[in-house]
Amino acid sequence: IRRPPRSTPKPSSAASDVYKRQAPSASNETCKEVASIAAEVTYSGLLAGCKMLHHADTRGFTANFKIPVLVLTGEHDSVVVPARSEEMAGLIYEAKTEQLLGVGHAGYLEDPKKFNLALKNFLN
Repeated sequence: IRRPPRSTPKPSSAASDVYKRQAPSASNETCKEVASIAAEVTYSGLLAGCKMLHHADTRGFTANFKIPVLVLTGEHDSVVVPARSEEMAGLIYEAKTEQLLGVGHAGYLEDPKKFNLALKNFLN
């Protein structure tokens, strides 16, 4: 049985609090935004995504990358921990890695200036 989508996601304050613990330097506004994004995820969508990630092994494709690659990770990311990002970068020829200090999984929201500077430096 599929529930109809809600017109406006209603994130719980608990979800915002969980993200705040993961990324202590994130503003309350950013934590609420991340919680709002998470509130839009359906159970079936999350389940399908988890199954796909569990069964998909794309490591063989990375050896064929012939373009510059930047792997950004957040110091406090508990979704894709920094060690996993480093491992992924190690599979990609000449990949560059950068860890954004003080942020979690949503560095682009938590510290857009730091995130954009990392991209700018990489692209230049």
